[in-house]
Amino acid sequence: MRTLLYGALLLAPTIALSNESETQILITSGLSDKLQPIGLQPDTVIDRETIRHSQARNLAEVLSGQAGLQVTDLFGNGLQTSVDMRGFGPTAGSNVLILVDGRRLNNSSDTGAPALYRIPVDSIERIEITRGSAGVRYGNQAVGGVINIITRDTDLPRAFVETTAGSYNSIEGVFGLTQNLSESVSLHLDGNYQESDNYRDNNAMTLRYLNARLKKTHADGFVELEVSGNQDWWQLPGALNDSELQSNRRQSADDFAGDYSKRNYVTSAITIEQAVNQNWLLTGDISYRDETGEFQNSFRGSPSPAYPQIRKVTSFQPRLIGKIFENTRLTFGIDLENTDYSLDAVVLQEVTQRIQDGFVIGDIQLTEKLSLSSGLRYSSIEND
Repeated sequence: MRTLLYGALLLAPTIALSNESETQILITSGLSDKLQPIGLQPDTVIDRETIRHSQARNLAEVLSGQAGLQVTDLFGNGLQTSVDMRGFGPTAGSNVLILVDGRRLNNSSDTGAPALYRIPVDSIERIEITRGSAGVRYGNQAVGGVINIITRDTDLPRAFVETTAGSYNSIEGVFGLTQNLSESVSLHLDGNYQESDNYRDNNAMTLRYLNARLKKTHADGFVELEVSGNQDWWQLPGALNDSELQSNRRQSADDFAGDYSKRNYVTSAITIEQAVNQNWLLTGDISYRDETGEFQNSFRGSPSPAYPQIRKVTSFQPRLIGKIFENTRLTFGIDLENTDYSLDAVVLQEVTQRIQDGFVIGDIQLTEKLSLSSGLRYSSIEND
C-alpha cells in the first residue's frame, strides 16, 4: 500500500478586463457561478465556435492545434491517441489527466491511453486546459496538467443529422437529439457511426457510439442518469521494411493478415447537484465503466493468438462546496476508485487497484487582481 500526502499553495494573479471586453464566466461540472472556485482557472478554453471552425474530425485533431500539447495518434484515425504536456513522453497517459464533465477518462491501473475517440466532436461544448500540476485539486495523474471536456447541455432543445463520405470508402453518420419531456425532465441522445478501409491494406475499421442522458431538474439542483456504449474494431496492418515501403507503401505483409483489435465499452453514471442552503452546494457522481476486448498483434514469422483484455472501473466523487466569507470558497471532496484489470497475453496479468482520497481546498480573493489557493490532499493507493 502506498500512502501519499500532497499540499499546495498557489498565488494566482488575474488580468482585469477592460469595459469593452465581454466577461466570460466558466462554470465547471455544473457548479453555480457564485460557488465557482477562484483559483486554478483554465489557461486555455476552446469554445464550441472554435471547435466548429477547426473542421476537426475527432477530439485528437482539436487538441493537436493547441500550443504546449503534443498529440500522438498511432493510427491516424483517433483510435489510439495520447496527449502529452510538459514532456512526459511515453508516460503521458499517467501524468496528464483527461476528464469528461469532471469524470476521469484515464486508466489508473495500467498505462493504456484514454479513449479520446469515444467523445464525438459534435457533443463537445468546450474544452478547458490547465497546464501544470493540479494534483491537490484533481488527484492522481494530474502532474502534467488537466484537460476537462465539457459536453453540451441537455437543457437546450436541438436535433441534427450529419453524414460524411470520403476517400478509402469512408463514411460517417452523426445524430443528436435533445427533447424536453416536461418542464423539469429532458432527454438527450447522440450517436456516431464510422467505417473506412483506410490508407493501408488490412486496415479497415468500424466504430459505433451511442449516448443517452436523462436529466431531472428542480428548484435546488438536478439529478442526471447517463448511459453510453462504444464498439470499435479495426485491422492492424503491421510494419513494413525498406524494400516493401519502396515498392508499395500501402501494402500489409502476409504475417499480419489476421491481426486486429476490437473493444466494447459500456459506461453508466448518476450525477447530482443539490443546494444545501444559500451558501453551500453538494455535488457528485457515481460511475461504472466496463471494457472488454481482444487483440491479435503478430511479429514477423511469429503469428500471434488473440489476447483478451478486461477492465472494470467504479468511482465515487462527492463534493461539498461553499463560502464562509464573500471572498472565500471552500471545497471538501472524496475520490474513491476501484479498478479490476486483466490481460491474458503470454502470461496472465491481473491487478486490483483501490484509490481512496480526501482533500480540502480554500480559495481566497485577496485583491481584485490577486487570489490565493491552498489545499491538502491525502491519498491511499493499494495494488494487488
